[in-house]
Amino acid sequence: LKLQFLYFIVYLKNMPRVQKEMAKVVGHHEFDQESQLPFVDVEKEPENGGSQRTLLEKVKERPLLVGIVGTLVLLALLGGILGAVLGGGSGGGEGALLVGEVADSRLVAVIREGEKCPSSEQRNASTHIILPPVALHTTNGQGVRVCNVDCTILFTNPCDTAKWRREGKKIMLSVGGEEWGSCWSKCSGKESYLSEQLANLRASLELDGVAIVLDRRTPSDVAELADMAVFYTNVTQKLRTALPVNALIGHVGRDANLVDGAWHHKVVDVVGGSIDFLVAQYFDGVTRPGLEGLDGGVYSSALQHYTTLVKGCFGGDSTKLVFGFCITSCSTDSNIGTTAAVTVMRELQLSYPCNGGASYWVGEDENGAWGNSVSVPVREIEGCSVTGVSGSSSTPLTSTPEGTSSPPVTTLAPVTLQPTAVPTSAPSTPLPAPVPVVPRPGCSVSIPLHRECLYNPNCCAAGARCYKQSDFKASCLNVCNYPPRCKLI
Repeated sequence: LKLQFLYFIVYLKNMPRVQKEMAKVVGHHEFDQESQLPFVDVEKEPENGGSQRTLLEKVKERPLLVGIVGTLVLLALLGGILGAVLGGGSGGGEGALLVGEVADSRLVAVIREGEKCPSSEQRNASTHIILPPVALHTTNGQGVRVCNVDCTILFTNPCDTAKWRREGKKIMLSVGGEEWGSCWSKCSGKESYLSEQLANLRASLELDGVAIVLDRRTPSDVAELADMAVFYTNVTQKLRTALPVNALIGHVGRDANLVDGAWHHKVVDVVGGSIDFLVAQYFDGVTRPGLEGLDGGVYSSALQHYTTLVKGCFGGDSTKLVFGFCITSCSTDSNIGTTAAVTVMRELQLSYPCNGGASYWVGEDENGAWGNSVSVPVREIEGCSVTGVSGSSSTPLTSTPEGTSSPPVTTLAPVTLQPTAVPTSAPSTPLPAPVPVVPRPGCSVSIPLHRECLYNPNCCAAGARCYKQSDFKASCLNVCNYPPRCKLI
């Protein structure tokens, strides 16, 4: 934009001179009304006995005019081209997308359903912004959500995304999340239709891609888990086909659902080559990096969880895995402040000097201070995938440019998912680890924690009690010696 403005100033400064030169050439010639080009009336006698000359002959006598006009045309063309490339204007359609950008060190800001658009301070440090999920329901007169049985999505863009793109942000639609609940099943078998709707909506809004957010409460029904795995695998693959090659696809999911063998892990294991990044949310699940560091303690090791995903799903490419944080709205032991988050990112760099960056719910960063602070260690390694820094000290990094994809992967066949218990590391403190208790018959086991006691405490075996970790998680324990988990139901 600055270049375009400069070229416009140059044009204005030279306009009087151009007009003067044109007046000398054209003189009092009349203009043809259709072609708007000057012509010579051959019926008129030349003035002062001179010979009649064509416009081309007069122009040849004035090379200065040719130079000025040619230069201005060239500057205008260059201004338009450079302005589109450097400014990434909102009116560029497909051409406004940056092709083949190598991505690492992202700071992904996620807007949840019902949250207002982030202020300039809140989004200042972010590189990517994920919009609230598209709706797959309507609301009746009683305020009850009714799923759209025909799988028609609804979305009104609440934010000035064109401005954000001019700021250099990558903006993505999102689908899924808690907002969808069980409505996803209405689109089962209609994955192509859903993907086409998302692709068309992305194009009409001139956004950079689509994020599939799978952070809803995990159902305990094994058959539903298997159906979800097949559905979201198909949606991802259909999206990759429906979107331009330079459009982004991301996944967002909970650490508990991304442990080896869990349903979302199975999805990513199949579609890892079709997505540009995965945000793994390290809170309210099996890890507590803000409380225990990357290596874990009473909870599982976030570093081991991260490593399993990098090596198992992305072939060692750590630039595809984004570390997700919760600032204020999660359980007390999951929330993480600025200092702890910066420490976690620096610890992650020790094992993965080139990684995918960090993510957070932007509505919780009231004045942008959290994002600005965490962006410091993130930006310190910016461009590492281009310079060839290894993803870890022992694993070579093979990075894929963001906005491109690997060859198509095979469709995920129906899978049978069994509840998976996640082993925890030995405690790093003298406190003994909580002792899990198998629920009574008829009470299912969730992955990886017992959940049924959250709704029915009688599911716990005799002598055990139900302790709540969050609004969606609870465990049956004989003894709870870890205070953050000892919220008795």
